[in-house]
Amino acid sequence: MKAMVSIMLLSIGLASLHGQKPHGLVVKDSGKICLADPVNETYMIRTRNNRIYLPLTLDKKFRQNGLKVTFEGTIDTASLKNVRLAGFPITIEKMKKQ
Repeated sequence: MKAMVSIMLLSIGLASLHGQKPHGLVVKDSGKICLADPVNETYMIRTRNNRIYLPLTLDKKFRQNGLKVTFEGTIDTASLKNVRLAGFPITIEKMKKQ
């Protein structure tokens, strides 16, 4: 009986998490595109205050080392617990050349 109740409570908890949206931090900033890893063609954005963002997807027209851009994106803060990275992974929503 205890196992049945535990399974029911667990499934109710998982069902309530399914509809939730991830926590996000909206970022609006400007900076410079830098080639972080030439082997894997990984790029980063370094802002004026030396904050580093790692775009999860970056359009090919913005893959230019030294390109100055303004951008807006979201950082999924829920997935960053106890994670150490070279920068903040960000989902870019808008980006323009300066």
